[in-house]
Amino acid sequence: MKIRTYIFLLLAGLFFACNNSSWSYRNADKWPGKFKDCAAKYQSPINIDTSLAKPDSNLAPLFVDYLPADTFAIARQNNRLIITGPTGSVTVPDTAFWGHIFYLVKLIIHSPSETAVNGKYFPAELQFIHRDTAGNYMVLSVLVDTGGVENKAMELIVDNYKRSGAVVPEKLDLTLLMPYDVHYWHFTGSLSYPPCTPAQWYVMQKPLKVSPSVLEKLQKLVSRPNTRAIKPLNGRRITEF
Repeated sequence: MKIRTYIFLLLAGLFFACNNSSWSYRNADKWPGKFKDCAAKYQSPINIDTSLAKPDSNLAPLFVDYLPADTFAIARQNNRLIITGPTGSVTVPDTAFWGHIFYLVKLIIHSPSETAVNGKYFPAELQFIHRDTAGNYMVLSVLVDTGGVENKAMELIVDNYKRSGAVVPEKLDLTLLMPYDVHYWHFTGSLSYPPCTPAQWYVMQKPLKVSPSVLEKLQKLVSRPNTRAIKPLNGRRITEF
């Protein structure tokens, strides 16, 4: 058990070290000059104007298959919280990737949200970053709002930052971070941080409700700026299930 924990700690350290790049949200206007994909036409985040969202008969509920992790790593990177360790996948049913499986890479937590809905931002946003076997990316976004509801997974994250270094020897079940409502918006975008790789986005329509105390703790762990500015649609379609 000690050997497994040591290996996980080593891998987590390597992950965070390799991803600790020189970019910053304070110089986001310079990203396009340094990362070519950040200058591409379809960028994230966006404001979801619900009046533009069109139902798509090809869409269906996402199949989320996250596996509880006995140990996870948590760190602050570029003012965001980054969670690694849990594994699993999401099968997405859209016209381009029917029954296509994307595997979980990491969870990024922003506060406030990057995504807006009808111009409204939320206290936080959970961005589950996925990649398929061909290297294509998918982001599953869960907006977070206050609702006086306990959430064991969120509490575990905010209460254990910096505990035992980067590794937390506690069981984390990411399915607890999924809202009960299965409806979502879908659009083509990018990772909202360098190198801004193209990505499919699925934004859950109903926010996850958590207690005010958890949100307060989260907001103390992150610092601003930790969000990218809203990007124009440039003719993109927003579909919904």
